[in-house]
Amino acid sequence: MFIKKSKKIYSIQKANNTAAGDSIKSLTDHLNSLNAKIRETNIAIIEAQTVRLRSFFSQDKNLFLG
Repeated sequence: MFIKKSKKIYSIQKANNTAAGDSIKSLTDHLNSLNAKIRETNIAIIEAQTVRLRSFFSQDKNLFLG
């Protein structure tokens, strides 16, 4: 009738700090890569907006009319 549950016994394990350090380095490298891509995208957007503003303020407003 009475069932005695067996206790789960776990041994003490030493933490592997090098694996955590590797994953943190991997994440940091990934974030740096993403930041570089974001920087490149922002530069391209700014260049496109500069071209748009130059064409907007150019002397020849309509190339077809001369």
